[in-house]
Amino acid sequence: MAIYKKTFKGDFYKTKNYIDDLIMKSYKTARLEDSVVKTNNETRVWYSVYEIYSFWANNRFTLSLLLMDQEEDIYLNMTTSGASGLIYSKIDTYSEDKVLENLALKINEHIKEK
Repeated sequence: MAIYKKTFKGDFYKTKNYIDDLIMKSYKTARLEDSVVKTNNETRVWYSVYEIYSFWANNRFTLSLLLMDQEEDIYLNMTTSGASGLIYSKIDTYSEDKVLENLALKINEHIKEK
């Protein structure tokens, strides 16, 4: 399991669209499993789940994403899980760690451009 958390200022829908496009264009095996956007007064929430297959590690993993906006403060949480092929150990999770590391790098660059 790998986790990335970030709080920053920005536009909710532009950030949502950027991240969704980034995932789908960067990882050809990415498949959107489910996605929902909910709005309540000043708060907007996007929850999305992707499945990504890693040819390198020969496994699949899930990327869960939560984006929340409240008064222009945006909170992002991305979590990967499920890549390990072992029953009691999670030592072969390189693919999920690397994907999250690459996404975080690109998202951080995108945020700095604002």
